Amino acid sequence: MSAAHAHRQLLTTATLTLALLPAAASAWVLDIDSGPRRLFLQVGMDSATVNTVSLTVPVNSVGNGTALRLNSNSTQASSPYDGYTVCQPSQHQVYVGASWRTPNNNFDNAQLRLEAPAALLGGLNGDTIPIGELSWTSTALGNSNADIPNVASIGAGLQTLRTVTRNTWVENCLTFFYANTAVRGAGTYTGTLRFSLVVP
Repeated sequence: MSAAHAHRQLLTTATLTLALLPAAASAWVLDIDSGPRRLFLQVGMDSATVNTVSLTVPVNSVGNGTALRLNSNSTQASSPYDGYTVCQPSQHQVYVGASWRTPNNNFDNAQLRLEAPAALLGGLNGDTIPIGELSWTSTALGNSNADIPNVASIGAGLQTLRTVTRNTWVENCLTFFYANTAVRGAGTYTGTLRFSLVVP
């Protein structure tokens, strides 16, 4: 893999919608050349489409405590920087890449952040699924380090996932899971995760 990666525009956001329907990968931090200030953030496919991860819980598995992988509709496999294959869409991985380029050290490092709702909504009789029932593992082909951290239980509200230092590119592939620890009412439960890259 080439040791480089970069670009785009100073608060940048991307969203991923989560849906639950009841019933050798790794990571990269690459150095990039300094240059005009640019933030880059991509979650899932590089398009106006908001990608989704979803799951239909089998009737005989509802609430049994067996974690279930969510399925992703993202087909992004390669790095937008150099075309290197980092994700396996067939394994329902969601690409996340972020970079912060600047010509000098007069600016702070960037922060990759996540904003999550308290719960997925949409169950019958107002039933919800706490966001903490969802988690992700983080990997990228060719490297076993999670440079965007694994999250054992997604927390509600705004949180910083990692620092993106000046003139670096960070990318990983996220695989989402549902803990399935309780019986929930029938319905289609949805929520949105919003990723942002901010230079404070």
